[in-house]
Parts: sequence; structure tokens; C-alpha cells
Amino acid sequence: MRRSPPAYRMACQQRVAPRYSGGGRPDIIAANVKQIGYIGRDRVARLVATLTAVAFALSPVPALATGVFVVDFPWVRPAARGGTTEAFMELTSGEGGTLVAVRSEVAAHAYLAGPGQGSAEKTLLLPSGAPVVLAPGSYRVRLAGLARTLQVGDRVPLVLVIETPDGRREDLRVDAEVRRRSTVDDHLHGHSHPHEARRPSGG
Repeated sequence: MRRSPPAYRMACQQRVAPRYSGGGRPDIIAANVKQIGYIGRDRVARLVATLTAVAFALSPVPALATGVFVVDFPWVRPAARGGTTEAFMELTSGEGGTLVAVRSEVAAHAYLAGPGQGSAEKTLLLPSGAPVVLAPGSYRVRLAGLARTLQVGDRVPLVLVIETPDGRREDLRVDAEVRRRSTVDDHLHGHSHPHEARRPSGG
């Protein structure tokens, strides 16, 4: 039996395996495709097409296709033990959802604060595919009764409770950094006036 060139066998493996990297039956099918060894080119193509059709029929839709929840730029302001601080971030839900609760092991109380003075809010709607920014003066997470002092560079664990469109509730764990301002502000400040500190005084 004629053996396929190594390059073709590698291309076949790289084409099939990533598609089913999520686990379950597709991984077994992908592994079987990797083991086809030296079957001829035409038989390989037919086998790959057949296995692909079977995998889609037997497997659930991957999570990335049904709903993804992304948290960007999470940060928390420094604060003393026993005090109150606030956490900020950008939330994006692939399928939509609602933020219904917040928890943190570093605070006796954690809740969603509304714009302005920050009165407690019960929920925050997260439209599908639309970023929702938790920022100073807008919606944000408030942490009260801190169990320890939060210094710049510390990490603060948060748990966001998300209710999905079908009514399920999921815990989303967030690791926020203690900062004096967001990473975006740091970037803008660092590039807006890069030489301002070195500017000579008049004369």
C-alpha cells in the first residue's frame, strides 16, 4: 500500500484536531483520524468527511458558538481594611444575560451600585454582543467592610452571578488587580504627555 507523504498526514491532523478541541466524542474521533497512518489520499479524504458529519450529528454545539461571557480590564481601587472600595470592568455576553449578584471573599458586603451616588441595584441587563462598562460614576461593583487592606498590585477575587436567557444562574470568577486607575487610562496617560515631566521650566 502506498504511503502518504508526512506533510500530508500532518496537514490532515492539524485540519481536523483543532475543530474538536472542546472534549467529548469529537476528541476520540479526531484521535482516530490521527491514527489513520498510511491510508491513501482518497480514502483519507472520504474518511475525514464521514467522521466530520458524524461528529456534528452526535456532539452538542460548542460553547463558543452558543454563548461566551468575557470580562476585560477588571480592577479595584486601593482601600484600607474595614473600608469601602469599588471594582470596575467591561462585560460582554455572547448570548445575553443579566448580572444578578456579586460576591467577594475580601468584603462583608458586595453589590451592584448604580450611577451617581451608587444606590444598590438589583440587576444589570447584559445585551447580547454589546459591551457593558462598569466605570467610576456609572454602574460598578461596591465592596464594603473589607477584610484586609487592598494595596496597589494586590489581587481581589470576585464572583459575578449571571442569569442566562433560559433562567440558569452561573458563577463567573474574576481576578481583579488593585490599581489607582484602569489599564486603559494608564495607556492613554502614558502616551498623551510622554515628555511632560522632562519639560524645562521657563527661562
